[in-house]
Amino acid sequence: MTNPEISRSQLQWSKFKPIVTSRLLHELSINPHKVKNLNLNISVEIKLSFLRGLSRYQENLIEIIKNLRGNSWTYKDISEYLVSKGYRSSRGKDLNPKLVERMYKKYLKKIERENNIEIYLDKTSIK
Repeated sequence: MTNPEISRSQLQWSKFKPIVTSRLLHELSINPHKVKNLNLNISVEIKLSFLRGLSRYQENLIEIIKNLRGNSWTYKDISEYLVSKGYRSSRGKDLNPKLVERMYKKYLKKIERENNIEIYLDKTSIK
């Protein structure tokens, strides 16, 4: 099984690589026989929403929901299963299908925000 962190960084690099390659080729083609120093400024923007993470209880609950959704369970079936196992919301409320759905969708949005990494080239100069 591949590490998602490695896969994500490789994916981001694959988006960035063509930009750097084309920019370097352009700069080097201006005078190809001259010795050159290369200066690159690379900027990276990430969302730090993961700093306000989930509690262990929430992580466990979300993991169960993810696995059951992966097995094509409905939110109603999942909420009934979780209630039968004694799970409640992190605020102590009964789990119902709508609450399970909201928890899962909020989790998916959180993951999407955390995976949004922008990498771009600020300035390039070759001397």
